[in-house]
Amino acid sequence: MTTDFLHRQPAGIPAGGQFAGTHHAESPVRLFDRGDGSFMKPSPSATAEHCIGFWSSIEVPDEVIDQVIAEYAVFRTEEINARIESEMSSWVRAWKAENIPPKREGRELDRFQARYTEEFNAYQESIKPGIFAEHPNQLGSYDVRQLVRATQMRRHRPHPAKFPEETAKVMDHEIELFDEVLTVGEIDEKYRLTNVARAMDSIFPPKPNPEVQEALEQLARINENLVQNRHDATY
Repeated sequence: MTTDFLHRQPAGIPAGGQFAGTHHAESPVRLFDRGDGSFMKPSPSATAEHCIGFWSSIEVPDEVIDQVIAEYAVFRTEEINARIESEMSSWVRAWKAENIPPKREGRELDRFQARYTEEFNAYQESIKPGIFAEHPNQLGSYDVRQLVRATQMRRHRPHPAKFPEETAKVMDHEIELFDEVLTVGEIDEKYRLTNVARAMDSIFPPKPNPEVQEALEQLARINENLVQNRHDATY
């Protein structure tokens, strides 16, 4: 048997054996499923077990909770306004296509415009309850921390292309809320908190925000109106 492929020690070099030692590569520094991540700087997950375990136990900063509540109020208000505007734009186009205004000014035109305004307002009021009910208008005080954990599981789940089965396990994982149990996927569909993800990525510098306050007040008025409407409907 030949040993020509092994490197011999050069002459004159003391060594414990006849042949030079071979080099063994070090194991690479582990990237996935590490245990040293933080809420703001999480380590990536390759398994559902790591992702779920990490986000189930990591401390959620109170500042993040406050930010998510505030950002969600702004997002939800803008979403409601955009949905109403979209629905009303479609209604206006259809109404104008079916109703030709009088060619001359006068009482007939005044009646035409009055009818348009009346029907416009009536239709707008009729669609509001359905739009308000599409997604929760506020986040339950007991649920916010759980909703943040679920959203972070969804955002930082194992890469769908590399670990599809593990991704599915995360999305199907159940989260206990105050009055119901939903999966990560169901929470994402119901609340869509990925739209306020920036509130989970850093702590905002403190500053007064009139826009947030106005949005919170508007949502409070919406909820009051819905409660009143439900109360009136019982008579």
